[in-house]
Amino acid sequence: MFVQVIERCIKSLDDLKQVIIDIDDLAKRHRKYGVNKGHMKIAGKALIKVLEDFDDEWEKQTEEAWLFVFSLISALMKRWLPDDLVKNNEERCTLQ
Repeated sequence: MFVQVIERCIKSLDDLKQVIIDIDDLAKRHRKYGVNKGHMKIAGKALIKVLEDFDDEWEKQTEEAWLFVFSLISALMKRWLPDDLVKNNEERCTLQ
């Protein structure tokens, strides 16, 4: 699903209103699943780890680019997500 969102965003770069609509729709679906703002940071770390593991030519620039893309999408999605009601959520769900 995430890759599909990225692909659609790239194809729609000439129509930023549509990109925002797509990301808003994604956030609203995630809200129904119980996703909150605190989950976004954990999801970002997981995404970077997975992408790094599958890319034999991973470099710092690659990581920075993906972090930038994720931070933009995350910022838009957080507008629709509830606050993290459990403090230290990140501590309970760490990646190793």
